[in-house]
Amino acid sequence: MFVESKILIVEFIGTFALTYIGSWAIIYNDIAMITNTGVALATALTALVFTIFAIPISGAHFNPAITLSMVVAKRVDWTSATFYMMAQFLGAIVGAGFIFIQLNSDISKQINDLSGLGVPHPSNPKYDVSPFWGEAIGSFFIMYAYIALVADSTKNQTEKIGAAAFAFAIFFTTMTVGEISGAGLNPARSLAPAIVSGMFSKMQFVHFLGPIVGCLLSTVVYRSVYVDDEEDAKDPALKKLESDENQQILAGNANAAPEGIELTEIKK
Repeated sequence: MFVESKILIVEFIGTFALTYIGSWAIIYNDIAMITNTGVALATALTALVFTIFAIPISGAHFNPAITLSMVVAKRVDWTSATFYMMAQFLGAIVGAGFIFIQLNSDISKQINDLSGLGVPHPSNPKYDVSPFWGEAIGSFFIMYAYIALVADSTKNQTEKIGAAAFAFAIFFTTMTVGEISGAGLNPARSLAPAIVSGMFSKMQFVHFLGPIVGCLLSTVVYRSVYVDDEEDAKDPALKKLESDENQQILAGNANAAPEGIELTEIKK
């Protein structure tokens, strides 16, 4: 089973944009051109724009941690998830590669000991708080908003506000968690600049594992609270298809039934 090319293209473009714009925002923060609030705003607005157009095509994951969580939620199969994540990591690496090409030597020297190439890092290292839990808790909130307002937007009738609410969750989470972990909150977006620049430290482990743990926990909590049964968890399009099939069966049985006999039950 292969994934449609348009799905992979929008996942590639969305993750490319998040990495490219998010990394540049961190670089500008390092050289004191913007604040941590500016980094959060740039990330949230980018997520908002690309989520709006990608929701009906791919679901607007743009994040391997979200994709893995959607597998757990039984919204995406493992084969599709593998292609999703390949497109996401490729988009992130290409985005980081463009920054590497564009970055001039003066700025590179200024940020060499900080973000290197826009790698997320704590805004204030003096805080004695675990960056891992910052990433995990921040990702928990973001995934909760995503699965409730984006993935389940049709069921919950939140199509118009889902992307905006999701973006607000990203903004406030990035603004707060950025102080203690750098607010990577996305393994592809965080690791790509580190891979391209060759900057590896324990923070790459934090930025890889933290979001995955947070997103998976969020998905489990959401399903345990809001999903009553497997029928409620099904994709709306799939439920509509099943409804149409049942109606066709009903029409066929009604035509075939002897006159004077009323159908009382239809077997699925």
